[in-house]
Amino acid sequence: MGSTDLEIGLLGPVRLVAALPERPLVSATQRALVAALALAGGRITSYGQLIWAVWQEDASNRRVHNLHFHMSKLRGQLRAIEPARPEPRIVTQPSGYRLDLAGSRADWQEFDRLTARARVLGRDGDLAAAGRLYQAALSQWRGPALADVAAMSSWLGAQAARLDEQRLMAFEEQAEVDLAVGRHREIVADLAWLAQQHGPRQRLTSLLMIALYRSGRQNEALAAYASYRAELAARFGLDPAAELKDLHRKILASDPCLATQTGVGPTSA
Repeated sequence: MGSTDLEIGLLGPVRLVAALPERPLVSATQRALVAALALAGGRITSYGQLIWAVWQEDASNRRVHNLHFHMSKLRGQLRAIEPARPEPRIVTQPSGYRLDLAGSRADWQEFDRLTARARVLGRDGDLAAAGRLYQAALSQWRGPALADVAAMSSWLGAQAARLDEQRLMAFEEQAEVDLAVGRHREIVADLAWLAQQHGPRQRLTSLLMIALYRSGRQNEALAAYASYRAELAARFGLDPAAELKDLHRKILASDPCLATQTGVGPTSA
């Protein structure tokens, strides 16, 4: 990294790094403010929005004062992290604050860029390159999104859930690519673990069933379907979708088409 290059990390605990050794942001409030400002993508975030995002309260005079205090502290942290940067990262506007992202690298934006490119390559049939890009995209993650601030407010929790969902979708898309190039044995363990962690999710279950079946584990593929069906009924009172039922029938019949089928589409319960 150059002297004014800042790395902003939200795909895991919130972090700001411009030089090594890293200087962590000690205050949870400052980390939450970084997350809220960064997710605005360089746009102005009003005082009220920031206060709600961090404290889940309306913008009282006391909270506005607290906001200005923590922003002042955060500016000092950023100056220490980027001493060579001539302009402040946090820009004050009459209605709120803005985080200047120029000369920075944001992990969630890099993840979005890589997954978008991987999808294009996958549609074009370059599966090997698509798989590499999915791996690079998923390597941006250091843990659950906003791991150290997500519990501070419902807004931060919702943003974390949105980012985590994108991560899971990218993994499913990578698994589709892996199945298409014959890497079913390599991905069974990860698919099984994710299916256990995320409950009744149709696309994930279908990928697991196919990977197990192609690995010579037909009974386990049928058991995965039975487990999905039972949990779906218990939690939501629903039956599996027609596509998944069809996949189950094909596995029972050892249908030859399963040698090339990769999934049932991007739907999830």
